[in-house]
Amino acid sequence: MSPKTINEVLERTKTWPMEDQETLIEFAREIESNRTGVYELDSEEREAIERGLKEASSGKFASTEEMGSLKTRFGTI
Repeated sequence: MSPKTINEVLERTKTWPMEDQETLIEFAREIESNRTGVYELDSEEREAIERGLKEASSGKFASTEEMGSLKTRFGTI
């Protein structure tokens, strides 16, 4: 595949629905991380991690009941 072909496809993706564009970005990030061994967080992921760290620093953890509910829903965590 030539760079011209890649650029043409990428240009067309600008007309896709936002959900499809986000899916493409996720796939591209995954491919890049497989090639480089480095995963780049997006702003939402970074904010979620920062929020979780602040909650943990404040002593806010899931209760035994909440963990039991997760285990029931998803199996062993």
